[in-house]
Amino acid sequence: MPLAPHVLLDLEDHGQDFLWFRVDTGTGEIIGCGPFQADLWTGRHVAPETGKWAPGARVAFVSDSRVLNYPVRSVTVIDMDFELAQLDVLLGQDGPYAVNSKSIADDMKRLDRQGLVHWSEASRSRVSKIRGYASLTALGLEFIKTINERNAA
Repeated sequence: MPLAPHVLLDLEDHGQDFLWFRVDTGTGEIIGCGPFQADLWTGRHVAPETGKWAPGARVAFVSDSRVLNYPVRSVTVIDMDFELAQLDVLLGQDGPYAVNSKSIADDMKRLDRQGLVHWSEASRSRVSKIRGYASLTALGLEFIKTINERNAA
C-alpha cells in the first residue's frame, strides 16, 4: 500500500526561527520543522486554513484553531515511496553515494536542507558526470525507521 504523500511548506520569512514544516497529508501531523524549533512544532496537527495547501495559505492548528502568522510561500508534494527508496539506497552505502542525475541531485539538496542527508557538490568537469555526493545523516536514519514503523502499524 503506498504511503500518503508529505508536503513541504516553505513559509514566508518574517524573522522567525522556523522557515518550513514537513506535513504528513494522511494525518496532518508536522513531522519536520526547520531550521530551528522542531521540538516545539513536531507532532502538532495542522490543516490549511481554507481550501488546500498553496502559496498564500495559512497554517491552522487543529487542536486549538489558532492560525500561524506566516503564510506559505511555496508547497512541494513529496512522494514518500520514491523518497524512501532514495534514502534506502543511501542506507546501504559505506560512504558517500555519487549522484549523476540532475533530478536526484535536486532531491538530495532538498533532503539536505531538511537534515536527512548530507549533500556536497562535486567539482564539475567535462570528464566527470557526477553532480555531487550524498550520505545519510543520523536524523535521516531515524526518519526511515519512524516511517517504516508507521507503515507496518
